[in-house]
Amino acid sequence: MGEKQIVAVARELEEGKSITDVKDVPQTVYLCVRNDIPGGIREDDLVLHSHEECLRNKKFQAENFKHIEEESNKKHAQRIIQAVDNVYAVVNPPYPTMTTQELDASFDLPYTREPHPKYRGKVIPAYEMIKFSVNIHRGCFGGCAFCTISAHQGKFITCRSKESIIKEVKQVAQMPGFKGNLSDLGGPSANMYGMEGRNPKACEHCKRPSCINPEICPNLNTDHSKLLEIYHAVDRLPEIKRSYIGSGVRYDLLLHESKDPKSNEAARQYTRELIVRHVSGRLKVAPEHTSDRVLRLMRKPSFKQFYAFKRIFDRINKEENLREQIIPYFISSHPGCQEEDMAELAVLTKDLNFHLEQVQDFTPTPMTVSTETWYTGYDPYTLEPVFSAKTPREKLAQRQFFFWYKPEERKNIERELRRIGREDLIARLYDRPQKFYGKVKYDPRAIGSSPDLPSSGVSGRKDRVNHGNRPAKPQSVRGKTPKSFNPNFSPQRRGKK
Repeated sequence: MGEKQIVAVARELEEGKSITDVKDVPQTVYLCVRNDIPGGIREDDLVLHSHEECLRNKKFQAENFKHIEEESNKKHAQRIIQAVDNVYAVVNPPYPTMTTQELDASFDLPYTREPHPKYRGKVIPAYEMIKFSVNIHRGCFGGCAFCTISAHQGKFITCRSKESIIKEVKQVAQMPGFKGNLSDLGGPSANMYGMEGRNPKACEHCKRPSCINPEICPNLNTDHSKLLEIYHAVDRLPEIKRSYIGSGVRYDLLLHESKDPKSNEAARQYTRELIVRHVSGRLKVAPEHTSDRVLRLMRKPSFKQFYAFKRIFDRINKEENLREQIIPYFISSHPGCQEEDMAELAVLTKDLNFHLEQVQDFTPTPMTVSTETWYTGYDPYTLEPVFSAKTPREKLAQRQFFFWYKPEERKNIERELRRIGREDLIARLYDRPQKFYGKVKYDPRAIGSSPDLPSSGVSGRKDRVNHGNRPAKPQSVRGKTPKSFNPNFSPQRRGKK
């Protein structure tokens, strides 16, 4: 993030320096001619392929990105230099990871917690969603291929102190409209607070983009005890009725069996407390896909882990007499994903009785390995070619499989399955389809849940939580219905199957 460099640049300008002469601030980038590079190009500098070379050969661009990502994930990064036109772009190494004291100082500044005055009188859906939430840490070591968080915040976790968090929670409690419920007590990921390498010296030399993919690093301390302490401290406050967790939960951390029995017990305790006390009816998780091949490119765990977590989720719901819903997020058209992968995703999620809502088409975003793969056509780490759906027709052919349950999509889906030689999946999607009524009962089978059918004798809703997979009725904010940015779910069509 940018606190330190903003202050450092401001001080240099305050001392009378021209912005073109500010070249010594860590975590900043500047352009200059070769002779003006401080110290010249040194042996320990990382010199990338030039911009012109990358325009001529996209494989050079892919190779460049590997080095950029590796340096951004190191404790001690090299200076990066790239020639562009007749000058050089010089990327200074970043500041060290912020300390808890430094992060507290940033979060404890007197923010208004309100939108910019230019939005006065307007409803901002994103603000309405987060205005009663509290961020408890910075950084993410997940390393998801399509995510820019590690580029912005780094992979090493910096935690706010309990005192700083409690102070902000009390400030939120004084905000107009607050009724005692925190919408989120989380961060870039819900459950990484307090986690770091057991041996700091090993982290000093690490350049892995992820601490948990393809396998969880044996040096990573996955103990959830410190996070539980934060939850308990917040829930003890008289101003707080419930604290919910709206950030995405990394269930691979909850399923991990480490060599430390204390960490394993804390993970089990966290899982139960999360489901019982901190879910407002829907728990968001992000398997992202069902194909292990695509998941490897995404740097996400195998879909088998989603099955394992759902077993636990269903079991705890049954034991605690809850009727919560697990909401999985999925992405179509990610680099490496083919139509056949999406067809199999449709079948597997149908077998789990999901009518998917939280879905998106892959969107290229700067500074992610997925975007570099999409643009160059190569995996930056192996330089092997990777297919990406790019045309509107290719992307629609994948996206339509999310909505197999919509009658208007069936004809196109069946045509596409025949075209790709997967007629066998037609029967699995459409033979004896189950009608979905939005209510769920727990099944004694190992995985999944099944809808209550009319013959079950269940009538009427006993609570107002949306327990089924049907989209929730749009909530009115100040008399307005929020616009959906998902073209597949307009306000008029929501809730209709």
